[in-house]
Amino acid sequence: MTSLSAPARRASAVNLLTQPRTAAAPDRPARSGWQRQAACGDLDGAWFFPADREPADVRAARTARAKSVCALCPVVSDCLAYALSVREPFGIWGGLTEAERAAALRARSRARSPQRGHPVRVSLSPDGT
Repeated sequence: MTSLSAPARRASAVNLLTQPRTAAAPDRPARSGWQRQAACGDLDGAWFFPADREPADVRAARTARAKSVCALCPVVSDCLAYALSVREPFGIWGGLTEAERAAALRARSRARSPQRGHPVRVSLSPDGT
């Protein structure tokens, strides 16, 4: 199995998120059920993925705009579950940034192997519930 470079993985993720809701293009996978219902389906994928060397203020505005779409999405939990399951390294998925998803995965890992013998409840939803 060959490994894609970081820019190629990011481009692949953008293509998956932004492909048309109708039949998939021959070179792209078909959307799954939840992806067809996603609020972001007809939006510019650039809202959800950082540009190279994006200034902090531009990133903050883009992230806020993307998260506002996610907040209204009927399948945000499915999107987040997908991103966590494939360890998606780029973009806003399920209302969480790359860093937020990484933190959620670390917390989930710690919760599965508690140090002191009692389970820890961890929320992976964007609203913290």
